[in-house]
Amino acid sequence: INQRNKQNIAAWLVRSGRSDFVDGYIDGVNDQIDHKTIEKGAGDPGLSLTESAFSETPMILYDSDRDALEAIKSTIARKFDQDVKCHIHSLQDTAWQNAWTGDFQEWSTDRFRISPIAMMSKAYTDSERKLTPIYIDGSNGAFGTGQHQTTRCLMSVIETNLQNWNAKSVLDVGTGTGILLIACQKLGAKICFGTEIDDDLVSLAQRNGEANHVQLNVFNMTVPKFTRSFDLVIANILVPVLHDLFADLQSLVAANGRLMLAGFIEKEAGPLKQLACDKGMRLESETELMGWHVLVFAN
Repeated sequence: INQRNKQNIAAWLVRSGRSDFVDGYIDGVNDQIDHKTIEKGAGDPGLSLTESAFSETPMILYDSDRDALEAIKSTIARKFDQDVKCHIHSLQDTAWQNAWTGDFQEWSTDRFRISPIAMMSKAYTDSERKLTPIYIDGSNGAFGTGQHQTTRCLMSVIETNLQNWNAKSVLDVGTGTGILLIACQKLGAKICFGTEIDDDLVSLAQRNGEANHVQLNVFNMTVPKFTRSFDLVIANILVPVLHDLFADLQSLVAANGRLMLAGFIEKEAGPLKQLACDKGMRLESETELMGWHVLVFAN
């Protein structure tokens, strides 16, 4: 799908009430993408995700109603060029969760340079050295290397707002590699707690903290239970789990604190906003990156 067709299809989907499409190298379709195509125009063969490359990656639309997807596919076949190819894939929750486990490519934000831990000895240019390095071991498919857009969107929100929020204590539920906690501590947070549901991931996050000279307190918990509250509570996990854990997450937010939720697309954001409103929380901001949303709620 070329850029012109992508723009036309995107406009048609929005007019049809389906603005919940996602654009990029994500979620169960990675094997459908030719890596040579993604790298075309990147300039550096080590960089596989670039703005120009995204113009040639798939647009993705999720729906539990296969008939709805079949209707969209049929209409696109009638309305648009023959070089637009549509495929319908059935995804299990594991595919939704693990689609970002492709090659870990180095990437940067305004303040950080995020690199695989194996690159700690790499020599960088003067401009690259101006960015604060974060080195991550993403072994065993641990979430939080930045290959998925939710991580990048969360990093952007955190580095823009954390200091203004004066968030000195942070809890990251489902912390994965610990990347968000590492960034928070480097931005001034003094207390960084995380939870994971697997002992190996707990150990991995703690090792990543040590590699970046920060102290992460990560615990094996299915449901987060602590005797203290936090200035910022983060949860980037599956939507059904966010709904199930919402009361527990809210209970851990300090009086003037914030709850940050991610891991969902536009059509899933509405029910979460309503749930938070029903529980007495106020939507403070909503940020979107390539179809993936981050919601920030305040007490």
